[in-house]
Amino acid sequence: MKNEKPTANCSLYLDKLRPKKNGKMSVKIKVTFLRQRKYYSTGLELTESEYLACFPSPTTRRTVEQKNTYDKMSEFLGKAKKDVESLPIFTFAHFEKKYLESRESYSTVGSAFDKHIDELTNAGKLGTAESYRSAKRSIESHTKKNLTFPDV
Repeated sequence: MKNEKPTANCSLYLDKLRPKKNGKMSVKIKVTFLRQRKYYSTGLELTESEYLACFPSPTTRRTVEQKNTYDKMSEFLGKAKKDVESLPIFTFAHFEKKYLESRESYSTVGSAFDKHIDELTNAGKLGTAESYRSAKRSIESHTKKNLTFPDV
C-alpha cells in the first residue's frame, strides 16, 4: 500500500456558487489531487434540475436532449480521466497542458480574438468586430500580452 503513487480523481461539478444571470450554472470537471482541487470549464450551462435530469433513476427515461447533454458531459469527463491516467507523474501543470491542448487551437487568447474578429469582419458585422478589438485591447492592457488559455 505504501508504494502506491497518489492519483488524481475527476468528477463532474455543477458550480452552484456562481449562477449566471439566466439562472443556469456552469458544468465543470473537478480534478482533485492530494486534497487540492481545480475546476475546468466544459462550456455547458444547465439549471440544477436540468443537470439532475441527466442522471435519472433506472425507472425514468431521459429525453433526447438530456441524453445528448449527458453524452457531452461524459465526453469531457472521459477525456479528463484518460489524460490523468496517461501521465506517469501527475501535476496540475502537466494535466492542464494535456487536457487543454485540444482546446488550444490558438496559442494565445489574442490570436483567438484575432480569428474571431476576422470572421466577424468577413460577415459584415463591423460593430461587433470593433467591440471585440476593444475587448482584446482591454484584456492585453490588464494582463501579459501573450496570455494563454490555461492562464485564464
